[in-house]
Amino acid sequence: MIQNRVEAQGLTLHADKTRIVDARERGGFDFLGYHFERGMRWPKAASTTHFRQAIKAKTRRSSGDSLVTLIRRINPIIRGWYGYYRHSHWTTFRPMDAYVRMRLRSILRKRHGGTGRGRGTDQYRWPNAYCDAHGLFTMIAARKAAGYPRWGNNRLESRMREIRTSGWVGRGRKAPYPIGSWWEPCGVKLSGHEPSRGGGGSRLG
Repeated sequence: MIQNRVEAQGLTLHADKTRIVDARERGGFDFLGYHFERGMRWPKAASTTHFRQAIKAKTRRSSGDSLVTLIRRINPIIRGWYGYYRHSHWTTFRPMDAYVRMRLRSILRKRHGGTGRGRGTDQYRWPNAYCDAHGLFTMIAARKAAGYPRWGNNRLESRMREIRTSGWVGRGRKAPYPIGSWWEPCGVKLSGHEPSRGGGGSRLG
């Protein structure tokens, strides 16, 4: 049936690239650079790898350019990546910002006689505010400025219909709000609650 509808639009369905998955189950699926799983979405692994590689190529420790010049060079990369993946799970962006700052601190560390990547006390020697003062675009700041909530699936939230009324969220605590939803445009079941992917509680969805 799906193939017939696709062909009616003049498109071709590639069987080797098509599969049916349950978005509520562990494993999920990749689509257009995103990974969808258990009601959440974030950039697929290759997308984050490409971002890091692009930043690394522009921030060699041997660079003799000023910090302002380096930041001007990488800001378009950061803005572009964030612009596309801004609807990702909120935990996506802090590690990306941290990686960019680490690369910049590594350059500063070398210029002050250090070796290796920026780490340890470097974050106090050149704090986040130091990079920000030199014009660094950060995803966390952009997300906050755009008014995105810390929890939730951003703009998709307004297009979801709740179908469950309660659930469990880590350490035996019962969530006092709905956690299940249907993303009506695509018929994909998504979770309204998004706990951190880094642990500290069971995931819902």
